[in-house]
Amino acid sequence: DKTWLIYLRKNKNSEEKNMKKILRIIVLIVLCNSTTIYGIDKIGVELDLYPFITGGNYMGAYVAQNGFKYRVIRAESNMPEFMLQNNIENVNLEVYAFIVDYYFDKTDYKGLWFGIGGERWNNRIDEKNGVKNVGFSQNIFTFGGGYLFELTDRIFINPWAAVHVNMGNEREKIIGDTSYEIKKIIPEVSVKLGYSF
Repeated sequence: DKTWLIYLRKNKNSEEKNMKKILRIIVLIVLCNSTTIYGIDKIGVELDLYPFITGGNYMGAYVAQNGFKYRVIRAESNMPEFMLQNNIENVNLEVYAFIVDYYFDKTDYKGLWFGIGGERWNNRIDEKNGVKNVGFSQNIFTFGGGYLFELTDRIFINPWAAVHVNMGNEREKIIGDTSYEIKKIIPEVSVKLGYSF
């Protein structure tokens, strides 16, 4: 039904525009270096290494207050070839996320932390010698933690691990002649580099 497809496209575009607006607002605060506004302790940006290693990209920004870091993320990654299911040629993942982290060190925001949040995953999948660019979306609940090491007063490295839980009921997606398994639980480990203003 064309009406339904038009609705889905408009809804997806609206979600992407809203997330981009939030990112712009946080980046604007960063550019103004307005850490004194609203009692904000820190503001900063982060880069995660995993998406770049897979040929994707990552944009993350945060504000920190009273031991909590509020992060917005937009990322894109490609699944490594050794992880692809049979008869699947490529899996591209576009992610929009909002995460809240709690730091035990409420003054400097370093050391041990844990976090929870929600994510929207937009998948694009290519079948070998078959259909290309088949898309579907997932709503994800994520929780994890890490340990932030300060390299300088402003630059830090942040190794982390997380578990992503698919909140949908679908267990497979038909991609041409291939049944693509949608996993319920997806673990992830990576390292972030960051800069605090």
